[in-house]
Amino acid sequence: MKLARNIIICVVVAALLVCGGFFGYNKYIQVRNDRVIATVNGEEIKYGEFNYYVQWALESVLNEYGMSFDELKKNTNNFEEVVKERALQEAARVRAVCKQGKEVDGMNPNEYDENTLKEEKDKTIESAGGEKNFQKELKRMGMTEQQYDDLMMINYIAKWQALLQYEKLKLPEDQLREKYQNEYIKAQQIFFLVDDTHTDADAQKQVKLMYDLMKNGGDYFVLMNTYSEDPDLSNNPDGMIFTRGEMLPEFEEMAFSLQVDEIAPEAVKTEYGYHIIKRVDHMAVFEDIKDSLNLKIAQTQYSKDIQPVIDNAVIEKNEKNFKNFKVKMLGSEETVEASPSPDEQIGQ
Repeated sequence: MKLARNIIICVVVAALLVCGGFFGYNKYIQVRNDRVIATVNGEEIKYGEFNYYVQWALESVLNEYGMSFDELKKNTNNFEEVVKERALQEAARVRAVCKQGKEVDGMNPNEYDENTLKEEKDKTIESAGGEKNFQKELKRMGMTEQQYDDLMMINYIAKWQALLQYEKLKLPEDQLREKYQNEYIKAQQIFFLVDDTHTDADAQKQVKLMYDLMKNGGDYFVLMNTYSEDPDLSNNPDGMIFTRGEMLPEFEEMAFSLQVDEIAPEAVKTEYGYHIIKRVDHMAVFEDIKDSLNLKIAQTQYSKDIQPVIDNAVIEKNEKNFKNFKVKMLGSEETVEASPSPDEQIGQ
């Protein structure tokens, strides 16, 4: 369970591909690689590229639902549509960023880009175990080498366009400090889960126990580390830093209403359970987090800036191919699809 909303910032998914990420998997569907799944602003998204984004979207959905692939298939009737739609939106997002880079900032491929991409491709071939294995993996992915090269270039431009904009949007340190001081807070929580195996009544008993113990001198920090059922506690042992819009509304409202070192007079109930919140000082860690904070703020702003370009993208599905695309987990057993006959290719 995560309190923070699952806000997907405009993150370019190039890293996996440029670094040869998908070559760590063993099995893929083998299909004809010229099948067009959709177009974005008139640019074709073919099977191999779409399959790449599907794997990204599938991982995103699995993390969001907290399920394995088999559990997702069993418990979610429309999971394939959710994954495919998210994949298509991500493809459109990357294409939009790439378009912005080309049209606004004049980021066209040059000799440096080509040399850089060649070096990265050579590393990918080496990590795949040589040219023969590289070609085999491309075939399993449903992608020609030219399509791989084209996708690398698209992602390369999108990646550097995003990084360029991040640098432009970063704040001077004095402005960053002021923004952090006025708009961010830090809070700890003692959390009690409510789900199929943890009843609401039991959680309320635990909440009452915590307040009774604190009333009699119990230390909040000790109680948090002893009793809290927050699965993210180990990742945030000193508390969570956030601004408005990043947490569940009930949690956020209470946290911002508190003064530093004040404990909430009552637990907050959310869809996940009960939270006893304590606000703590956030300025002491500014020097430690200022760089990552500045990047996060720049990413968030860039996501907002690029959204109109994404919203205005013209996405057209090949309804037949989109519907027939089967979402598979890379590494699972796959059915090899036979190559089509010439007449099957007509109208694809």
